[in-house]
Amino acid sequence: MRRHPVFFIQNLITVSLLLLLTFPVFASFSPKRISLSSPLYDQVDALYRLEGLARPSDARPWSNEEAAQIIKKLPDSLKTRHFKEKTLSLLEKTLKSTAGDDFSYRISTTVALEAYAHTNMDDFIILEDWIFGGDERKPLLNFRMEAQFGTIFYFGTSIEAGIGLYTRSDITEDIADENIGIILPASTSVIGHVTWSELYHRLFSTNAITADTQFYANWPNNSQITLGSNWWNVSMARGAIRWGNGKSGDLVIGGHINLQNTLRFDFFSNGFKMELLYLFLEDHEDEVNQRIFMGRRFEFEPFTRLRATITENVMYRGPSLEMKYLNPTSIYHNYYNSEKFNSIASLEINFAPCKGFSLYGQFALDQYQMSNETDSVANAMGRLIGAEYSWLSKEGIFSTSMEYVLTDPSLYRRDKINFLLYRGLKNNGDPYVFDYLGYQYGSDSQVLRFDLSYLRACTFKTNFTATVLQQGEVGMYYAIGDTDTTYANILSSAPSGDTIRQKLILGLQGTWWPAFAPAALYGQINWIGKRTFTRSTEQISDREKDLQLILGVSFTF
Repeated sequence: MRRHPVFFIQNLITVSLLLLLTFPVFASFSPKRISLSSPLYDQVDALYRLEGLARPSDARPWSNEEAAQIIKKLPDSLKTRHFKEKTLSLLEKTLKSTAGDDFSYRISTTVALEAYAHTNMDDFIILEDWIFGGDERKPLLNFRMEAQFGTIFYFGTSIEAGIGLYTRSDITEDIADENIGIILPASTSVIGHVTWSELYHRLFSTNAITADTQFYANWPNNSQITLGSNWWNVSMARGAIRWGNGKSGDLVIGGHINLQNTLRFDFFSNGFKMELLYLFLEDHEDEVNQRIFMGRRFEFEPFTRLRATITENVMYRGPSLEMKYLNPTSIYHNYYNSEKFNSIASLEINFAPCKGFSLYGQFALDQYQMSNETDSVANAMGRLIGAEYSWLSKEGIFSTSMEYVLTDPSLYRRDKINFLLYRGLKNNGDPYVFDYLGYQYGSDSQVLRFDLSYLRACTFKTNFTATVLQQGEVGMYYAIGDTDTTYANILSSAPSGDTIRQKLILGLQGTWWPAFAPAALYGQINWIGKRTFTRSTEQISDREKDLQLILGVSFTF
């Protein structure tokens, strides 16, 4: 009898927790994982750069205990002491209210008011046309409930009242006649890709709930049940997660998706970290076939200026999952079963040659043609390289960076198992929303990004970004069924094809956290210009541009 994959996952969790709980517990801080939206991460990264240390763990979010160890590793410097103390103040040991020596809790409500405006209501008409998209927008109301026992167990969840990302007035059409990987099999008659949106074409809109909007039905966006100590942390959660050091995105697990269902086992010490990760993904066709991303990440710090990371990962899809596939000591690339698996590995480097300056990079390998192989198989790789410099200026820190990314046309793409996601963002069956698990701009892309930011600890941050993007023919809805019946076997380099989509994005973002209230005031101004370049004729067409403005305020009580 075949057992459901959930049965094995439950056993894995139970056995692991029993083993971990037999060890003594010495944690001083909460095991709660800190949201990726916290200013803590930018502040810690800047402090490490100023001190000439390699950037700390890029398997994020961290627990409070892990973050405390990372911050305490910083040397005592008169120049950065204020910044360090402010950053430490963001950590929690217990929650606000207590009921006994070992139990604390917190019940809070966050009210967020957001307004969105743009100038081009004819060409920028769907959610994907906005820089400040669905993953960045906040619900109107967020009722949060948290409980903590001692410093080892934390539970948190929320009830959110916000508008859905789509309405019944949206216009949809067939996505494709041919297969888009395993996400959309061939001959599948699916109507659901939004081509015009009632919400996003408007000159002005807000996050207020009105008669012509639908309630957002996929909450909570941020919940977790976590156990941890001073060297380990285990959590099952819903929320954003990222692996990597990129500014424009990351190659294996990007942080652009705010809702991932995860099971994480973290083991960390000074100079080494191991993470076992399981992502539970939705399947477009049915609930019998499970889609699970299984990953292993090892971070090494041979000396304080260098941090190196290797990962080995696999995407699984099938009706049953043998226990051997959950064995974290096995090699995923040795599972030669293309009907159920697709593997991807990566390497990351963070190097600080001197104080204030850092170099970083990522390399992802999905497919590589060996010299002794006779078949003509396209390489499927991603490369990311960048440099960043920071300097102190009175009470703040300036940082500037430059980053280049190149993803092959075949990266992430297979007709059976691939690294595209079907996202559960629909209401009443429509629409079907797809995304990339890894780099947010996907395969067949060439990206250059510049950043300039100013940060004052726990007070204010502003950031200017300039992004130049070129994308070839292998977009999200590129069908590979006509000539490439088994995988996207495109041998040319990115951007491929005769038609190249080009885009320039200029953005200015800012956030203010007032000291007198648990609130935030934030806003963005983004200018987007895009066009199409045809190689064969050397002609430029379809010029479009848009100016987008966002203003928001949130208050927690």
